[in-house]
Amino acid sequence: MNFMLLWLRSKDRRIAKPAQGLVEFALIAPLFLMLLYGLFEVGRAVFMLSAVRNASRDAVRYAGASGTNPSGVERYRDCAGIRDRAKRVSAFVDLSAVNAVEISYDKGPSTPPISCEALVSSGKKLALGDRVVVTVRATFVPFVGPLLNFNTIQIESTSARSLVIGLDV
Repeated sequence: MNFMLLWLRSKDRRIAKPAQGLVEFALIAPLFLMLLYGLFEVGRAVFMLSAVRNASRDAVRYAGASGTNPSGVERYRDCAGIRDRAKRVSAFVDLSAVNAVEISYDKGPSTPPISCEALVSSGKKLALGDRVVVTVRATFVPFVGPLLNFNTIQIESTSARSLVIGLDV
């Protein structure tokens, strides 16, 4: 009879173990899901940073190249073309805001800049060695940002390049 009680007690212990695993899972699951969500959001932010940097670099490369666009406008004076180039390169990043792509020109880092629209409207020509500066801005919004009151993050990248004007390349 003692053997029978011992067998019943051991059987009861085996039944209690799955409940213990369920409790452990319930304690660990929220931490695991938060870690997984954090990794996902950091990955999205890094992807967006990379896309914004690529957009500014490619737009300044387009503007700094010699020659004209298909319409016959010099590339550095083609404000719409420079903005379009930045928007085409930045995959999955919304650059539709008014100030998302800012284009300016200067003679060096310590000189005052002039905007692309002001340059085109004034009819002023730039010289060999002047710089084009393109700044691209985007806003990173976490998926659960509004729900958990997370702040948005401004991502910005500025690229500059000397203009190749008046040289046959």
